[in-house]
Amino acid sequence: MRGTSLIPREEVFEPIRALTREVDRMFHDVLGDWTERMPARFRFDWGEWQFSPRIDVMDRGNAYELRAEVPGFRREDLQVDVTENAVTLKGERKEEQLQEGESFLYRETRAGTFERVIRLPEEIRVDGVTAKLKDGVLTMTLPKVHEEQRRKVEVITE
Repeated sequence: MRGTSLIPREEVFEPIRALTREVDRMFHDVLGDWTERMPARFRFDWGEWQFSPRIDVMDRGNAYELRAEVPGFRREDLQVDVTENAVTLKGERKEEQLQEGESFLYRETRAGTFERVIRLPEEIRVDGVTAKLKDGVLTMTLPKVHEEQRRKVEVITE
């Protein structure tokens, strides 16, 4: 897999998403809740909000270490699947339920889901993977399969 990037293609669109969030914030600051009451034909729908955690992958020699920023997510909100050459992270943040008479004065957080697939350049030992969530950071240790663990078996005939 020489020459392949660990950065998924969806990362390319993050600057555009950041710009649309900033434009939304500016309109809300100027117009307040009036934008929510505008007729639909005058509203621009930016589509379903997508949270995409920031991810770092480090090569630690015998293992890869993956760190994903998932603030506000609990252990039960996350799903992690691994194969020999990829990690799939999924998560869901549910909409906060307000009580009668409550409203937001300012809101930047959103409910939504994410799914990220991180391809790895070498095989990992799936049975040795560990994952810990602490202070909004998911840290995974992904032990590599070493050459000495792979062996060819000679086939004999009887």
